[in-house]
Amino acid sequence: MEQLERWLEEDLWAKLTEATGHERIDVLFELGSRASQRQDFATASTLWQEIEAAAEECLDVPAAAEAIRLQGNAAFHTGNFFEAMEFYSRAAKAYEIVGRPRDVAIALWGLGDSCRALGDHESQLAAAQDCRSIAESEAALTLAGDACLLEARALYMLDRDEEAVASCTAGRNHFRAAGLPERVIEADDFAVTVHLYLGN
Repeated sequence: MEQLERWLEEDLWAKLTEATGHERIDVLFELGSRASQRQDFATASTLWQEIEAAAEECLDVPAAAEAIRLQGNAAFHTGNFFEAMEFYSRAAKAYEIVGRPRDVAIALWGLGDSCRALGDHESQLAAAQDCRSIAESEAALTLAGDACLLEARALYMLDRDEEAVASCTAGRNHFRAAGLPERVIEADDFAVTVHLYLGN
């Protein structure tokens, strides 16, 4: 198929009525992406569900895993954090089955952020640590930095402040290695917050 991002939306919906198999999945992904971009998460969630079902029919586990993760994203943005946790957890397991560790780590970060939104900082910390471990082993520097910050915020809320500072330092190092000075500043800023709390 020609590049779907160039299609008008009404043409995509028309194509959907006749598309089957992987072609249908591609059209659904494009429609879902557009719905997400305009923050129509209800429509996006419905489309991700359809992709999951279509992917399962095609035995396309990676596409199904991505659709599950995106359902988690939609649930998070509509404030359904428990649902988001369930979707991200399922996505991580599905990505693990197909041997995509970076995607496992991305799903785990989403799981941890959902736990943060619910105030479950123990679960946030566990997910962040798992995410960090995988991201560091995969040399995914930005994701590793994100995981360190998520970890640091959980540790801070759990009154494990010295460990939180250490996580901030690790995060800043990852962001620096990735060439992201604005994220280095973000890590340093949170470290300052912790230091102030400690009276340093």
